[in-house]
Amino acid sequence: MHDEQITFLGQYASFKARNRRAAESMCELGQTAGYRGPSERLAGALSCCHDAAVMARVIAIANQKGGVGKTTTTINIGIGLSERGRSVILIDFDPQGSLTQGLGIDPDSLSATTYDALIDEETPLDWVFLRVRSKVVLAPAGIDLAGAEFELAAKPDWQQTLRRRLVTIKTEADFILIDCPTSLGVLTVNALVAANEVVVPAECSFLAFRGLSGLLATIKGIQARFNPRLRITTILPVKVPRTVHAREALDELRRICGPLVSDIIIPQRVKVADALISGKSILEFDSRSDAAEAFRRITEVIDHGEKGVYERAWPRGGLRRL
Repeated sequence: MHDEQITFLGQYASFKARNRRAAESMCELGQTAGYRGPSERLAGALSCCHDAAVMARVIAIANQKGGVGKTTTTINIGIGLSERGRSVILIDFDPQGSLTQGLGIDPDSLSATTYDALIDEETPLDWVFLRVRSKVVLAPAGIDLAGAEFELAAKPDWQQTLRRRLVTIKTEADFILIDCPTSLGVLTVNALVAANEVVVPAECSFLAFRGLSGLLATIKGIQARFNPRLRITTILPVKVPRTVHAREALDELRRICGPLVSDIIIPQRVKVADALISGKSILEFDSRSDAAEAFRRITEVIDHGEKGVYERAWPRGGLRRL
């Protein structure tokens, strides 16, 4: 199945010819029994992926392809949730430290990072937290996290390392968002084992779909061996330009993956990148922009996960509530 999916998502001709099988596989990851329509399916995936008695909803932001907007998505959903009164922990799990830098922090200036909490069992994850907003704390990362790929792999039960660290957190939070690296290695596996949900940012180009096959296979493997509750919450189209190619790619992605693909799209805007450079989210940098509004809407869907909060795209970029 894995090899077929790689071929399927890597080559456009095969991609189109075998769309029904892939749609069934992808929907299986996010489907909840008893939910029929797209809004009900999304709401069901959200509601079953966490128990109210558990400390927080843990969401991995993952896609093995680089440059698809994982860090941008993590920051803006995190800040968006805090605007809605939620307490949020952001975990930078990428050795590049993009999430840390995107929140205005120099990784080289840090005395302790996510790496220390992962490798040293005497260092609680709380000890590396930095408060970056009134309701947002960050577990920062730097280049030293790259060494964790090798050090963790040598330990028994290494897949459960992050999950064990999250259990010991004493900082109260409603959401924990994990910004995953651009690979399907040790760190990403740890994030997916620790998470209840996965949000997959996806660029609207046929080449960008190639990374979905590996991620799909990894999620299925983790569901089977370590984390049967793991579900894809949504595939979020990000950095979507106003081009024919992007529109065709988005249509194909929706045809393949069905209701898992969000009808809310994040448009490609220069100000989103400018916001990261300034250490801010687009919600703070240009709160009235269409990109900020799109992030607010997907944040609302993730926050509530209830029937009726599903958004549908309409001509000229309009959105309506069902």
